[in-house]
Amino acid sequence: MKLLVLTVVGTLLGAAWSLPVAPDIAPLQAASCNDSQVVIAADLAVREINKRQDEGNILVVYRINDAHIQNKGMGNTFYLDIYVVDTDCPMVSRKDEKQCKIKPIHETLFGDCHAVIHINRVSREILLYSYNCTLIAPSRKTILSICPDCPLRVTKEGDTLLGYAKQTLHKYNKESNQAKVFEVKEILGGSTQTTEDHALLRDIRPNRWYQFRVAAVNTHGTRGFTTPSKHFHSSKDPTPPETPKNVRIGSVTNRSDGTLQVKIFWDPPQDDDLSIHHYKVSWSPKILRKTPMATKKERLKLTQGNTSEIQLEGFQPNVEYLILVQAVSYWGQKRLKSAKSQLVLMAGQDSISYNHSVPLLEVSNELPSSHVTPSIRRLEAAAPHYSNHQLQVKVFWKKAHDVTSVLTHVLVVYIQGTHFVITGLAFACKYKVTVQPASAAEEGNEAMVFVTTPLCNSVKLKGARNTACLQDEHTNLAGKITLRAEKLMAIFRNVNGSIVGQFHWKVSQNHPSSLPVTGYQFTWTQLSLNSKASSLPDTIISQTQILPPDQLQFTAQNLLPETFYRIQVQVLSLSGNGPAIAKTFETPQLNSTIL
Repeated sequence: MKLLVLTVVGTLLGAAWSLPVAPDIAPLQAASCNDSQVVIAADLAVREINKRQDEGNILVVYRINDAHIQNKGMGNTFYLDIYVVDTDCPMVSRKDEKQCKIKPIHETLFGDCHAVIHINRVSREILLYSYNCTLIAPSRKTILSICPDCPLRVTKEGDTLLGYAKQTLHKYNKESNQAKVFEVKEILGGSTQTTEDHALLRDIRPNRWYQFRVAAVNTHGTRGFTTPSKHFHSSKDPTPPETPKNVRIGSVTNRSDGTLQVKIFWDPPQDDDLSIHHYKVSWSPKILRKTPMATKKERLKLTQGNTSEIQLEGFQPNVEYLILVQAVSYWGQKRLKSAKSQLVLMAGQDSISYNHSVPLLEVSNELPSSHVTPSIRRLEAAAPHYSNHQLQVKVFWKKAHDVTSVLTHVLVVYIQGTHFVITGLAFACKYKVTVQPASAAEEGNEAMVFVTTPLCNSVKLKGARNTACLQDEHTNLAGKITLRAEKLMAIFRNVNGSIVGQFHWKVSQNHPSSLPVTGYQFTWTQLSLNSKASSLPDTIISQTQILPPDQLQFTAQNLLPETFYRIQVQVLSLSGNGPAIAKTFETPQLNSTIL
C-alpha cells in the first residue's frame, strides 16, 4: 500500500517589474556578501519577491552568493545572487517570514534568485527593479543519503496524483461540516512513502553474513529498530574482480647485459565481491599486423599475493612492448579473472615512454551465469511411503533434457525421464536430493530438494510391527545425538582503556556414537540498559564468529563497560548442530576485574 502526501511544490518563474531600470550613474563595485548593507538588501529583496507571488511557499534567504553595488545619487542599487529555500507557509497566507519554518529536506525547494533592488537612503523607498528565481527539489539520491525513511517526491505527470487528490477531497467534503464544497484546481507535486511489510534488497554481497533490523516510521517519528534478525549467509555467486586501474611505470634499471628492468605499479580494484588472490602480468614486444594487439615471445609473471607492484625484466632498447595486468580471485575451486588492463611501453636508450589504452574485455568467469535459464525446473518430492519392505520416495521435475543425473546421499543414477523413485531410505533422517543435466556443458545447472523421512512408529505397516523397525529407528536416533556446550564462564580485563572479555566453555558428549566436532558458533550480543529484566531483550548489536573445533575459548575486544552482553555458544558437528547455551554477562567498570 502506498501513502501519498500531497504537497504544493513548483518552480517560481521569473517576473519583471514594470518600472524601467534606472540609468547607470556609477560603475558597479563588488561588495562583501557579509556586508550589513548587502544582508539587509537581500532580505528586503526576498520580501518583495514574496509579495509579488501567489503560488508556492514563502521564501527566505539561506545565503548570499554574490553582490555588487552601484551608487545612484541618494541611494544604492544592489545586484544580488541569493540562495533561497522555501518554508511551510503558503504565499497566499502573507505571513511574516519569521513565523515560518524551513521545511524538511524531503519537502523543501531551493535555488537561486537574481534580483536588482534600489534603496533610497533618504526616503527609505524600496524599488525592486527585476528578479528571476529558479527553484529545484533535492534529488532522490540526496534525500535517501540524508534521510532513508523520508517520503520521496513523485512526478505530477499523469492522472495518478490527481485521482488521489480528488478521492481525498471528496471524502473531506462528505465528512466535514463545511457549507462550501471544495474541488481540486491543480496538483503541483506530491510525495510517496511505502508501508509494505517487505523489502527487496538488491545489493547483497556473496559469501557474507548479514543481519537485518526494521523500524516503523510515521509522521510522529519512530520507536526504534527491532531486535536483529537471525544471521543470514549470502550464497549467491560472486562477480569477477574489476579491472586494475592506472597501470604506470615506477623505476627503470639498466642491467649489465644491455637489457632494462622495469618496475610497474597499478591501482587495485575497489569494493570487489572477493579479495584478490594474485595478479597475472604478461609482457611481450608488439608486432604490426592487421590485429594491432597480436604479440610474440610473451612472458608471464604472477605476483605474490595481492601486492599491486611487480618487477619485470628483459626489455630490449628501442622496442615497443605491450604489458597486460589481470586480477585473479578464487571462489572455492573456481577461478575468476578480471578484464586485462594494458600499457604500451617504448624502451629507449636513456628513457622510457608509455601510454595507456582501453582495457581488454576478456573477462573469465568459471561460475555459471545467473541469467541462464535453468535446465531443471520445479523439482519436487512426494511424501515418503513404505512399500516392498522398504521406505522410498518419488522425486519428479519438469523435463528439459533427455539424460539426467540424480544424486542422493552417495548414490548417483543416470536416467531418462522426469521422475525417479529412491528406495532403501532410513527412518528419521534428512536427505538431500540433487537433479542436474548429465551433459558436461551444463555442469552446475542443478536443482535441489530436501526429503525428511518419518519416524518408524508413525508409518502404518501391513501386519505386525517387526523388531527390525525398532532397531533401525533406534540406530538412527542414536546417530542424531548432538553435542552441547556447558560451563560457560567469562573473565573481563581492562586493556588500554577498554574491556576485553575471555569466554571459556566445555563440551558434553552424552553418546559414544556422536560424530566429531567440526566447529563452534560463538555469538555475542550487546543489550540495552533496560533489557535484563525483559523476556525479549532489546538488542542493539550482534556479532557471530565460527571457531575451529580445537578452540574452546574466545576473546572479544572493545567491550563497553557496565553493559549487558548475551553470550551464545553452539556446537557444530557432522551429526547436526547442537542446542545453543546462552548466558547474560555484565561487563565491569574500567577500574575493576570480574571472574
